[in-house]
Amino acid sequence: MMMMVSIPPSLSGNSADITKLATDNLMNFQKAAEVFETKKKVSDTAFDLSKEQPMESGLNAKGLDFGQSLKSELQRVNQLQQDAHTAIQDYAAGGDTPVHQVMLAVNKAELSLQLATQVRNKMVMAYQEVSRMQI
Repeated sequence: MMMMVSIPPSLSGNSADITKLATDNLMNFQKAAEVFETKKKVSDTAFDLSKEQPMESGLNAKGLDFGQSLKSELQRVNQLQQDAHTAIQDYAAGGDTPVHQVMLAVNKAELSLQLATQVRNKMVMAYQEVSRMQI
């Protein structure tokens, strides 16, 4: 089953606008992560946790923070979008790209954009819930 991603008509042919939109959303994610970390630190001190336990510094197992991980994944989504666009252009120009590779590239780009959109939606919901928490 093929699912289509709805891109506003104003952004449909302009990858720079799509990149800007993704970057703007990344900034919203980073702000949400900062607010979450601040509220976590406040709640940890409010409950007077043991000083022997080190505070989380926002690093994951690979040593990257949340913002860097998110940014790299958004860049990967953007790269898949650009690859699909290139495959479409090559096929339309009569290049040697087979139609099945074009469709695979387009479907990968669509699925990655859908995943990024769902992650964004979940992050916004989490941010809203955290902002409603009483300290």
